[in-house]
Amino acid sequence: MSAFSAARGADALVEATITTGRPHQIRIHLAGAGHPLVGDPLYVTGGVPGPNPGLPGETGYRLHAHRLGLTHPTTGRRLELECGLPPELRD
Repeated sequence: MSAFSAARGADALVEATITTGRPHQIRIHLAGAGHPLVGDPLYVTGGVPGPNPGLPGETGYRLHAHRLGLTHPTTGRRLELECGLPPELRD
């Protein structure tokens, strides 16, 4: 995983690139590095489960896929999908 971040007050906006698409990869790696996602009920600093894990997304953690690339399973054609940032992540 590679990442870029920009300070936003006490928080930071991070752009991460992953190659394997493993579930939780961004969340656990950032928490393990001491930078858990804002509002993530599962992974806290150190990459360990928090005391009240809750359900993913129920506390409003901010994780957005700006760009996805994949191969279509039927046609084999390469797809590149892009979506702008939601209002709460814009400067």
